Formats: sequence, structure tokens, C-alpha cells
Amino acid sequence: MRRLFLLPLLFFALPAFAQDLPAPEIALVKPATMGYTMTMAVMGQELVITSTRTLEETQAGWQIIDAATLPPMMGGVSMVDTFEVDPLTLRATRRALSAGPMGAASLTYTEDGVMGEMSQQGQSMPIDETFETATLSDGSAFELFVSALPLVVGSVYDFTIYSPQGQGSRPMRMEITGEESVTVGAGTFDTFVASFTPQDGNDAGTATLYLAKDGAHVVVKSVASMGAAMGGGTTTTELTSYER
Repeated sequence: MRRLFLLPLLFFALPAFAQDLPAPEIALVKPATMGYTMTMAVMGQELVITSTRTLEETQAGWQIIDAATLPPMMGGVSMVDTFEVDPLTLRATRRALSAGPMGAASLTYTEDGVMGEMSQQGQSMPIDETFETATLSDGSAFELFVSALPLVVGSVYDFTIYSPQGQGSRPMRMEITGEESVTVGAGTFDTFVASFTPQDGNDAGTATLYLAKDGAHVVVKSVASMGAAMGGGTTTTELTSYER
């Protein structure tokens, strides 16, 4: 009889098994304008960047435009990062990044890979990478995809994400660890708490996101590690305005 009573305890001690990401719920996505403030804390210094994100529906799908002006220490240039997103899969199809003399990028995504070109400080670099598995882009297109997922506390998902800025394709794990009420400039939100952990041994990109529970799961707040290569710095991003 004692052995029978041990079975439930052993069952609940098992870790959650990771799954592939589910299909997004397209109906959750609505046009919106969001304001964000990002604070970068690196080697005892803090840099603050304010940005505006516009999500618009177009004939080709969805378009996300992030516009920001970098602080003087980072060149003081205006930066515009634009994604075009497939309306059925919410996966990126094109990206155009412009940051003045600091650099630019023009990328085209398919199910099989990404092609295009990046330039930085006057030097150009072609990009041609084949995806070995279903892969998501980084940046605002990734956040849009996550905003439409059917989130449930306890869920664990494995996926691959692509960053053009030197890291390429990386295996990641997303776990919905709980719920929390979060107050930011845009108001108080009930959120899902989602942890993101790289699975390649590089801590850069480790992050906790607080995702709105009601409607689209927009990022209300995030805290991310910049990794040892950046001196162990962190970035904290908070939603300052939200118009739907």
C-alpha cells in the first residue's frame, strides 16, 4: 500500500516536458500603437532609449514599425526598424533596419532561411543562412508572434530564433512560470510571466517577459541579460503607452 501512495508524489515531481510552439491565434492581433522606455545598465552606466511601436494591417499582412532616437552616447541617431509579417502564420517575411551612419539591414525571410545584407560603419556583409528547423525572427516580429499564442501557466516550449547581429540561429526555451500584476507607465496589467532561456550555453538573451493576459499578450515589461561579453549588463523595458 505504501508504494501506491508514492506514485502521485513521483508524478508531480516530474519536470514539464517542452513542446513545439503552438499556432498563434490570429484574431488576437489588432492594430495598436505602443510606447516603450528601455534602460540599459552596463558597467555602472545607464542609457535610456524611448521608442514608439506601430502595428498596422496592410494588404500584404501586418507591418510593425519601431522608431527610436538613440542617446548621444550611442550617436544620437534616429533608428527605424520595420518588419512585414505574414497574416496567417505571423512569421516575418521582410525586415528593413535603418540607423543612419551606424548601419542598416535589408532581409527577406522564407520557411527555409533568410537572405539579405547588413552594413555597419560603412562595411557591408551579405547574409545567406539556411534554417535547419522552423525558425522565428527576433525583435518586434517575435514579440508579435508571442502576443497571439494561447498561453497557459506551466507550459514549456522549445523553438529556434534567428538574430542577424552575429548570433545566427539559436535554440531557446520559453516557460510560462506564473502570473503577476505589473504597474508601468501605461497602467497596471495582469500578466503572464514568461522566462526565456538560451539552450546553447550563451547567457546573452536570457530574459523574463511580463505579457498582458487580456487580449493580445503584448510585452508590458521585460528584463534581459546582455551576456558576459557586454560586461553582464541588463536591459529593462517598460510599456509607457498603449492605444488600440
